[in-house]
Amino acid sequence: ILHGGLLVLCASMASAENYAVLVCGSNEYYNYRHHADVAHAYQVLTRGGVKAENIITMMYDDVANSAMNPYRGKLFNKPASTLEEANDVYASVKDHIDYKGHDVTPANFVAVLTGDSKAANGKRVLQTGPEDNVFVNFADHGGPGMLGFPDGAILFEKDLTKALDTMYEKKMYKQLVFYMEACESGSMWVNLPKDRNIYALSAANGAESSWGTYCDHPVVGKKNIGTCLGDLFSVNWMEDDDVTDLSAETLQAQFNKVKKLTTKSHVLQWGQKSMGSEKASVFEGTGKTAPSSVVSEVERSEGDDVDSRDIGLVTRYNL
Repeated sequence: ILHGGLLVLCASMASAENYAVLVCGSNEYYNYRHHADVAHAYQVLTRGGVKAENIITMMYDDVANSAMNPYRGKLFNKPASTLEEANDVYASVKDHIDYKGHDVTPANFVAVLTGDSKAANGKRVLQTGPEDNVFVNFADHGGPGMLGFPDGAILFEKDLTKALDTMYEKKMYKQLVFYMEACESGSMWVNLPKDRNIYALSAANGAESSWGTYCDHPVVGKKNIGTCLGDLFSVNWMEDDDVTDLSAETLQAQFNKVKKLTTKSHVLQWGQKSMGSEKASVFEGTGKTAPSSVVSEVERSEGDDVDSRDIGLVTRYNL
């Protein structure tokens, strides 16, 4: 009996996997930063050992090849003096975007999370079990109790909470980590239970904007991109991943770093905060993922950070 139990345990451990859902919920060139954020997240995860087939990506995908982009077919999440030193984060994700254009909707996002392939019209959805760890990253605009999607669509707090409830009831994860980049993103987590093995970070509290960064001098190889290259919260956690051995860093330690660096909004923890003792590598890959040619340190200027609600105006001025 013991032998059989060990076989079952070993089989269960062997089948455990890491999965991720990456969502860029915006379109149009002035939202370049959201596309670059999510592309960078894909690079961090895959370079860190998360299998490409275990990552589901949603991105409108109208920015990299926009006529406004001075480097057509490329995206950069930080400035660089030369093109050789620059990190094209689009290169790794461009052939792995599962939901593009008008398929980037709140309904499809919920279907992905809850494993409802019928609702997603047969497209890829999470097919995870009780031993799998899931990482979710969302970058876009938000408001009190809502997240934006292309074409004016909105995901409301109650619908996200319901989707996470469904995942819990269907035993779709062992532990779930959710990093959310959006204005008023804290308002999306006010009803998150503290005993569901879900740990979330919001880029802002429920009553403030999140901020873009690399806005003042968004230059790569002497060409001005014309808009912010990243979001402050997102850039801070991913640049940490780029240079840090995540097997030696806990989620709590990463939160402490990111909170300190994100000076324009209040980064907050939600849900089961005791999960902060878990290693970041359990969800985000091994870390130390920056390409060897990339110069990791970029000095930010005083004007580099811009309120997300003003970035459209900044983009029009720069272009």
